[in-house]
Amino acid sequence: MRKKRTRKAPNFEARLENSLLRLIPELPNFVRKLEIQAKQFDGSEPKTFTRKMENEANRFVETLKGRERQISRLLMFLLRRLALKIWAKKFTLTAAALTETLASTDPRYIQLLQLMDEIDRQIPLASIVVSQCYADPKNSFDARSLALHALTRAKEASGESRAYLARDAFAKVFELVYQPYINVMWVLSYFRIGKVPPADPPAAGAMLNLIKQRLPDYPGLLDPDAARIRNSATHDRPDPISDYGVLRFKGANRKVNVITVEALIARAESMFLMSARTVQLVGQLYLYRMFLKPGLLEMVTNCMRLELAGDAKKLCEAEEKARAYGDSLIQPLQIFLEQGKL
Repeated sequence: MRKKRTRKAPNFEARLENSLLRLIPELPNFVRKLEIQAKQFDGSEPKTFTRKMENEANRFVETLKGRERQISRLLMFLLRRLALKIWAKKFTLTAAALTETLASTDPRYIQLLQLMDEIDRQIPLASIVVSQCYADPKNSFDARSLALHALTRAKEASGESRAYLARDAFAKVFELVYQPYINVMWVLSYFRIGKVPPADPPAAGAMLNLIKQRLPDYPGLLDPDAARIRNSATHDRPDPISDYGVLRFKGANRKVNVITVEALIARAESMFLMSARTVQLVGQLYLYRMFLKPGLLEMVTNCMRLELAGDAKKLCEAEEKARAYGDSLIQPLQIFLEQGKL
């Protein structure tokens, strides 16, 4: 006698997805709409794009009115069904692995992590300065968008227009995203020798020279000629040669050098990749790793649980305990910054 087939019971993730879609059937269309708008965005109007995305999100939230209780019950069910600490650790490990995979498309990310690890061995958590500047993509979204738009225009152009647009793209990449990156590297170069950087930083060219002297074993992290090329591209008269495939620029001691348009665009792309994407991913990865430190994950997940449970008194106590623990972690860095040196 043939055995009757039994349907395999859906796993927990599948049942959770089904419950979520029954509760919020508008979710797939909302996500698709955001994906379409993101693909159509060319970087030219970042503020307009941000405003459109925020309006879409606000409209979506409006559609959820009246269902807040059901959504809250679903969240509470998750907290009861899952061991929150285990779930949070698994989520963080997955996010960290994904972030590292994305960062690894630029092999220079290893050098940056090695530098940060070297600094942190001397001054615990000093490299958090990278995360403070880059962990939140929203902070630099406008600058990254405009720099990428200028770079894309140059790559898509041809002839004389390509030469001029390449100069403009290099200048924009430098000013909008590379200069802030140089500033962070300048701070790290001081931290590496156990000093706090002065309040008044020098010009970008002087910064690059100083960083080059202090970080000779991390050669891939900066383009030492970027400031000179940017100054020539910004201030000197445009001077494309012959078929516009080569440009002149003034280097050290006002010596006139030449660079092909293709090389200029490639250089700008390399600078953009490091200062607008790789360093941001490294900053996020640093935070994930810090979050996984013993004790911190448990305190954060406990605060999440108490907030969703609505236990204000216990939440206040848990937050105070978490703040005190965070202060103890950051105390060596605070002492170093106050004293000005190791």
